[in-house]
Parts: sequence; C-alpha cells; structure tokens
Amino acid sequence: MDANNLSIQLNLFEKSKVKLLVAHKENHNILKSYLAEKYEVQATPHEIEKADIIIADEAGFSEHKDQIMSIKQSNTSIYLPLILITRVLPEKIPEKYINIIDEIVQTPIQKRILNSRIKNLLNVRELFLSTQIYQDLTDKNPMGISILVENGKIKYVNQAFLNIIDEKKENILEKEITDFINNKNFIDYLSRHGIMDKEKLTIELNVNNHKKWIDIRCSNIVHQDINIKLLIFVDVTKQIESENKVKYLRFHDQLTGLYNRDFFMEEIKRLDTKRQLPLTIIMADINSLKFVNDVFGHEQGDVLIKSTAKIMKNNLRDEDILARIGGDEFAILLPNTSIEGGLEVSRRINQSCSDFVGENPISISLGVATKTNNNQDIDNIFKAADDNMYQNKTPESKKAKRQIISNIYNKLKIESDESQDHIEYVKNLALKFAERLELNTNQKEKLELLAESHDIGKISVKQLSLKDESKLTSNEREKLKSHAEYGYRISHSILELANIADEILSHHERWDGKGYPRGLKGKSIPLLARVFTIVDSYDLLVNGREFRDKISKEEALEEIKKCGGSQFDPELVEEFVEMIKKS
Repeated sequence: MDANNLSIQLNLFEKSKVKLLVAHKENHNILKSYLAEKYEVQATPHEIEKADIIIADEAGFSEHKDQIMSIKQSNTSIYLPLILITRVLPEKIPEKYINIIDEIVQTPIQKRILNSRIKNLLNVRELFLSTQIYQDLTDKNPMGISILVENGKIKYVNQAFLNIIDEKKENILEKEITDFINNKNFIDYLSRHGIMDKEKLTIELNVNNHKKWIDIRCSNIVHQDINIKLLIFVDVTKQIESENKVKYLRFHDQLTGLYNRDFFMEEIKRLDTKRQLPLTIIMADINSLKFVNDVFGHEQGDVLIKSTAKIMKNNLRDEDILARIGGDEFAILLPNTSIEGGLEVSRRINQSCSDFVGENPISISLGVATKTNNNQDIDNIFKAADDNMYQNKTPESKKAKRQIISNIYNKLKIESDESQDHIEYVKNLALKFAERLELNTNQKEKLELLAESHDIGKISVKQLSLKDESKLTSNEREKLKSHAEYGYRISHSILELANIADEILSHHERWDGKGYPRGLKGKSIPLLARVFTIVDSYDLLVNGREFRDKISKEEALEEIKKCGGSQFDPELVEEFVEMIKKS
C-alpha cells in the first residue's frame, strides 16, 4: 500500500499544514497567497512540530533553527521536511544546517519547482507516517506476530509474541522457530501452508512450567522470489481454561471431584455394548450421613463424603467409572466384570471402610447387579443394584448410627471435665430429689438419662468446652451456648434420648427468663430441666471442676438459696435445701 492509498483509506491527511517561516514580507505574502489554495498555511512560529512541512527563508530559519534542529533530530518525531528559500548557493550553507535541510529553492521562486518539491516531500513524509503506522500496528498489536523466511528463521517478532513464549528478542532473532516451539502439530501445520489458509491450529505450550493454549494462523507471502511466512499467535489460555472449567463442572461433582450423575448416565449408554459384557453396576449409600450432619454439622458431613469417595476410588481400576449421583449416593460401573468380581469389589470397599480411622466411622450400604447378555435392559440392571443396596440399607444404617452414638459417649467421657463418679453422684442426687418431689417412675428414668446426656451437644463444640469459660471471648461464649441446641438435635435423632430432647434443650434456661437458648421463663421451663439445673449446679459448687474450685456444703446451699427466684425455681430451691440439710 502506498502513502496516497493509505491517506485515502485511513482519512488521516485532509489538508497538509505548511509552516511558513519567511521573514521577507513580500515573499511571505506571495507564498501565503499561492499555498493557501492547496494547503493549510500557518504563518505563526508556534507549534512547529505539528506542521507537515516547513518553508523558511534565511532569516526565518536563523531565528528558529534551534527548535527546528531539535524536532528534526528527535527520535520520537515523524519525518518533518524543511524547504529553504534562499539566494545562497548550497555549497555556501554550513554543513551542520545542510544535514537538516531537505530541499533548497533559489529565489526568485518558480511556482512549478516549488510545487513539485512540496509534493515530493509530503509524499515522503506520508510514506514515513504509513511506515510508522504499520510498525505500531505490529509492535503494539495484542496478537503475537512473527515473520519467518524459507528456512524457518525468525526475522521479526513483536512484543506480544515475545510475551507469549516468554523470550527476549535478542535471544530468538535469526534462530529457527522450532527451537522455541517444538510441537509436531505446529511443524506439520507450517509445512502445509503454501498460501493464505483459513485453517487455524490450536496448540498447547509449556512455557516455564505453565500451560498455555495458542491459536495460530499462518499465511505465505512471496516477495522478490523469497517465501515469507507470516504467523499470527493469539493466547487463548483464559478462554480454554474457562471452557474446560465449564466442561469439568458439567460432568463432575464439586465436593469430591468424582463424576456426577449426568456423566454416569451417559457412560452407561456408551458402555452398554456386547464388547463390555459382563457389565456390573454397584450402588452405594453412606449410612447415617444425615445424622452426622445434624450432630456435627455439614462440614463434618462433607469430610465423611470425601473420605468415602477416596476409599471407593482406591479400590477401583482406572477403567472403572465412579460417580456421586446424589447427596449420600454413589454409583460404580465395572466393564468386563462378573457378579463375583463386583461382589469382591464391594467386599474390599466395606473392609476399607471398617479399617478407616477418622473423626467418624464410615459405613456404606452396597448393592450389586450384573448385565450378562445383550438382551437385558441396562436400566433394569441399574434398578436391581439400587434395590439390592436398599435391602442392606436399614440394618447397616442402624448399626452405623449405634456406632456413631457409642463414639459420641466415649468421646464425652474422655474429653469431658466430668468424671464418671461425678455423673453417678448427680444421678443419685437427682433421684433422691425426685423421691422428695414424688415424681413418677417415668420422670425418674428421664432424670437419670438427663444426668448422663444433658451435655451431649458439647461434642459439637468440644474445643471450646475444654477451655476455662471465664477466658472465652464473647463470640466463643455464644458458640459454646449453642451446645444446648446441638444436644437437642442429637437427642432427637437417638430413639433412647428423644423423650428428653426438650429437657436437654432447656437445661440452661433461667427462672427469670435470662437463660438460653429460648429465654423461657418460670414454669414454661420443663419441670425436669428445672429440677436437674439445681442438682447440677449444686454438684458443680461442692465438687468443683478443672477450672473451678469447690466450696463447702453450707456455702453451696447459701449460693443456691441466693439464686432462688432468679436462676432457679424458688419452690424447688426450698425443697432441695431442706433435703440436703436433712441428709
């Protein structure tokens, strides 16, 4: 593209600006009148650098020579031509000025000659400008650009290309591009591009241990019998990573990283062929996951799910398909595996679950079914495996729940600051108080259970329950209080404790309504909770705890009496004090 075409297409040059620095008044007026027909004439000496050409006589040049020289010698300025109008012969002009003067027009001025010189110099300037534009378009282009000669030698690269391959220009010019991109697909792609081709190649590059995906386009240019390849590189790493993430999320479970139900159902269809027979399906369901979520929170439930997923994955072959298809459900697809093979996999998984050591035991119910001939419907095999799993679910789930409950009690015994002797003391004292209050047998049994299990919710906040309560922050204190609500949820999930769930929830309520968690007041607090609170507080006072010294029986009774009507039911306090005094 020549400069004239560039000016037309880009519309950069409408009317060239001529800076007229002619001190001779008559010549100035003549030139201004003549030039005004074709050019925008600027007669003031300001902003010389914004002109397209300078026309000066000796006096004008002499006055502004320093500024003109500075502009002409600047590396950042586009070529700015200078025409000197003079009577002096060229050989008489000092050499230092000759180097910056582009044309000399002798006076008297001939219009034809001046017009020709101006036109030629403006064409040269436009050529410089178009070259600069193309240079900027390549150097500053966000796409990587590289020019190769026939032998694959690199002749030009822009900064974007250098950024993509993380190299310096001096390290790669005149070297073969395959020294830096040694990719078979890329080499084949280059060899088959003799003309401009719309085909695009996407390759994966390892750049300083970082994966990058690059879109490449190539075109061949023949210049003076030399084949030149123009390569355009576009870094599409973010786009590819985003697409891969969408694909991953579409077919994977985010919590475990396993495949999800959608993927599993597609794989069943894909593998449902004669070549994959026998095809075995194993259905799996985590026992008592809801109970773990209710007791310990969803964080512990998630740990259980991930641990189960890991165990199952470790017991499978690479070609087997494992997916999480529901909250607590998993499915396994075993190509070329008999029913006996499927049962063996199930046995190994169960054994690994039994061997697992963690916060909570892992128990899963498994069901196996196998497609042995092509006439069987794979959907029926899937349903059969699911049915077999549910046959095992009820007994296995009950067993798992009992094991978790047993673990809870064992942990409470180990981690609680209340010894078994203290628990027995509270139980006996509570039963004695129940006798005095003439409570019925059912109430006595519930009171016994309450003495054993009132703090069962502390298993969910065990780290806080082991600390000195006086040193807890306000946030920690509030979190510790939540053990009553955790205890309520746990006891509701345990058949043997369900009938004292309200009492467990209420054993920190106060007579004056300032207790927690519900702020119940007076007789709206369950009776057994009011009874137990007095007994438990008395035990704390006379027997002490790890972070609390014990006091005498007399001092403890005074404290209990003092709290009657505020913390405790005043009528029950009278009965309790009387009972202790008589004992």
